[in-house]
Amino acid sequence: MTYSNPNIETHKFVINQTFLIFCEPNEVVPAITPVGYAAETRRAKEKIIRSFVKANARYPWDQLFFEQGFST
Repeated sequence: MTYSNPNIETHKFVINQTFLIFCEPNEVVPAITPVGYAAETRRAKEKIIRSFVKANARYPWDQLFFEQGFST
C-alpha cells in the first residue's frame, strides 16, 4: 500500500513492524500497551473478572485489524 499527497505532511507509525498508520500533523493515535510481567498465579478476584469479561475469548485476526480504514 502506498500513500502520498504532496499537499499534506504525513507521519508513519510502525506497529509491530507490520502495520502502518498514516496520521495528519497533530493527530493523536491512542494506544494501550501492557507494562510489567504477568503474575505466575492469578488471584481469585482476577479470575472472576477475567471470566466475567471473557478475557480469554479472542477475536480472529482479520476482525482485529483493518486495511485503509476502520469501516472495512
